[in-house]
Amino acid sequence: MDTSRTRDIFGFTFLYAQLVASCWIVPEWPLSHLGEPVYLATLASIATTISITVIRASGRHGSAAERGLLALFLGGMPFVYLSSWALTPQSGWLAIELIGV
Repeated sequence: MDTSRTRDIFGFTFLYAQLVASCWIVPEWPLSHLGEPVYLATLASIATTISITVIRASGRHGSAAERGLLALFLGGMPFVYLSSWALTPQSGWLAIELIGV
């Protein structure tokens, strides 16, 4: 087996392992919690994992679409923390959350 294929197998193994772990640590899944950060992050992770799988299955390994999706995911994560502040505003934390963004 070539090195590239081996890396892909390990990468997908860890990608799906993090997805299972993320879904497992979410306390419960009622729709009333969808705005909370842990749920937003988990939903973003599910969408990203599925999208990466579709991109790879279509043969666009290492494509601009794949890199763009991963950049969007990583760039969007700080907004999850900002939403945390929006749900339970505490004085002094807005500046810290905005610095993270």
